[in-house]
Amino acid sequence: MKVRICESASNNIYYNLSAEEWLMRKVGKEELIVFFYVNDPCVVLGANQNVETECNMSFIHDQHILLARRRSGGGCVYHDNGNLNYAFIGDPHLINEEIVYDLIISSLGRLGIKAKKVGRNDITVSRLKISGNAFISGEKNYFQHGTILIKTDLSMLESSLNVDHRKKMIYGISSCRQRVLNLTDINVELTPAKVISAIKEQVENKYGNIYEYKLPDTVLLKEFIEKYKSNDWIYGSAFAHTFYVDAEYSWGYTRTSLLIKNGIIANVAIDTDSMNERLSEAFKECVLGCEINELKDLHVQNNQIKDIIADITKAIQSDQV
Repeated sequence: MKVRICESASNNIYYNLSAEEWLMRKVGKEELIVFFYVNDPCVVLGANQNVETECNMSFIHDQHILLARRRSGGGCVYHDNGNLNYAFIGDPHLINEEIVYDLIISSLGRLGIKAKKVGRNDITVSRLKISGNAFISGEKNYFQHGTILIKTDLSMLESSLNVDHRKKMIYGISSCRQRVLNLTDINVELTPAKVISAIKEQVENKYGNIYEYKLPDTVLLKEFIEKYKSNDWIYGSAFAHTFYVDAEYSWGYTRTSLLIKNGIIANVAIDTDSMNERLSEAFKECVLGCEINELKDLHVQNNQIKDIIADITKAIQSDQV
């Protein structure tokens, strides 16, 4: 067993997303890599999210904030130099979701922060969110990454992101910043470096000796960086849809957009904060080319896709489309 600690010297979101993907390919059996990075101001979309829905594009453009899309599912987030990002990448025999949350929460405890996991993927302090996590599944190695708000500019966070109307209703809030908390509001002396040090100590306590790991230079990551910077990756393939169906499930929110030509599904996209980063791709593979009135007869194994098809069928039957 070998546990490696890796800290990025770059504050560029495209480099750091590339480094995550590179590390996931490089990590070996009986190996765990814990990766830390801090980004310059940027907005990062989940794998299945729509840019226009989630982001205040005029503000992002005016403020020269970078826009990026990660490979994992989940919601849209704002990063800056007051936000710490971590990733746990490795052999699933060594690391899992429960262990990651325990390491992060116990590390914060060492710093006098009483935190707990809430809901699908959040860590909170006094009911306010200080961390969110996301995952990449279907790979041979385990991958989980997350954020910790330490001294993030919450006014920039609020202005960069569009407030989810569902969360307004559920939480009775009018802005993003009413749901989040910086750790410096509890302990003004905390910095990303101090939080990294606490996490390192907890990792060493659990696994024993840890080793430093050096990232490759930009040249070796060029192919990855070009992908993450590309408009095709960030914006996806937008199309003029015939109709859309909004729905809320226990596993997340979805807006399913469909283009129908002569009764056939010609294109489809899903905007969702589901943790399943492959949901949009899997749904497209399942329904593309099907007759809209025969969706109800499709035999599918994926329960999330079943849920979406059921709501589309209801919309058709109630003449909403």
